[in-house]
Amino acid sequence: MTPSAALAVSLFLVGDAVVGGANDLRFGFEAWRCGDALRSTWTTPDGRLVAAEKLDLEGERWVRYRLQRVPVAQEVLAERKGGEVTITIRNGDNSRRVTLRAARDLLAGPTLVSHLGAVAPSLALQQPIEFDYLIAEQGLVLRLRAVATSRRVDGATTIKLEAASILFRPFVPATTLEFDSHGNLSLLSGRLLPQFGDVTKPKSLDGVLRLRPGEPQSSFARMQSVCNKTGLS
Repeated sequence: MTPSAALAVSLFLVGDAVVGGANDLRFGFEAWRCGDALRSTWTTPDGRLVAAEKLDLEGERWVRYRLQRVPVAQEVLAERKGGEVTITIRNGDNSRRVTLRAARDLLAGPTLVSHLGAVAPSLALQQPIEFDYLIAEQGLVLRLRAVATSRRVDGATTIKLEAASILFRPFVPATTLEFDSHGNLSLLSGRLLPQFGDVTKPKSLDGVLRLRPGEPQSSFARMQSVCNKTGLS
């Protein structure tokens, strides 16, 4: 990691997620941006990695997305060239490849949150917007619908996210996201990224993720450590 790359840290968020049930599951969450890469990790309380994402950008356009879910032995790679996205999906020893046509404004991975955060402060209540989102692990593009359901006096906006098609809504879990007045995500309630179970029977998890700004990146050593953090390469 070069000094210039390490100094490019422009985002660092931390959070805690809880999956309710008889025995609560808890995860630590971190997300950061170093130069042209966005990364996030989900870990157990004892520090074991359970899921990770990495999104590579050219300018503000994503060109490469990777997803890893350790407990279910899943790795996904989506590469975008021109108007196509090629996705390689590995589940244990099995793999398949899918090629999809991709509109210029197709969202993937964490670009979903950044897009909603950018529009949240000005999104009119009960006036939905729609956009295409890549469900990389399933090898498909889904049309999503986002609607602002409430806005507090401090400017925080709550957005409900669901499938745009009424026919798909029973099969696509709705998600609630809360953004502060600056468009920063503070809470997510719904389907979380980690999965448990095994490669033959993965178990999706619904819970609540609460986010807050991370420690100030006040030293070169700290910034370099974050940019070199273990995860997807």
